[in-house]
Amino acid sequence: MPIHSIRTTILAEYPKAKIEPFGGNPLANFLRHQAADEVQNALGDLGAGLTVEGSAGAGNWAVAPWISVFDPAITIGFSELSRASRQSDVYRSTNTSSGSRACGLKGGKSVAKS
Repeated sequence: MPIHSIRTTILAEYPKAKIEPFGGNPLANFLRHQAADEVQNALGDLGAGLTVEGSAGAGNWAVAPWISVFDPAITIGFSELSRASRQSDVYRSTNTSSGSRACGLKGGKSVAKS
């Protein structure tokens, strides 16, 4: 499944899924497994040694779903998340153990904040 299709699926289905029970939810499982695997595959050789994780929450629904690519050797991750109030706003974040910087589109405009 192409990355664009993964993003479209998550953005379309997450608001509906959040009103359903969390345990065993198909979209939560999709984020944890299939979506993360597809991102890992899309990285190809560039993904060697990197870890990809996706989540809809831990025991309860997260405010915003996310998929992250981590480099365990340097404790840095690159995440893509969506805003709970406007699922169409997608943000990319670079995270380190000392902080993060987020970039994304908000209302069609590029934004960046630390």
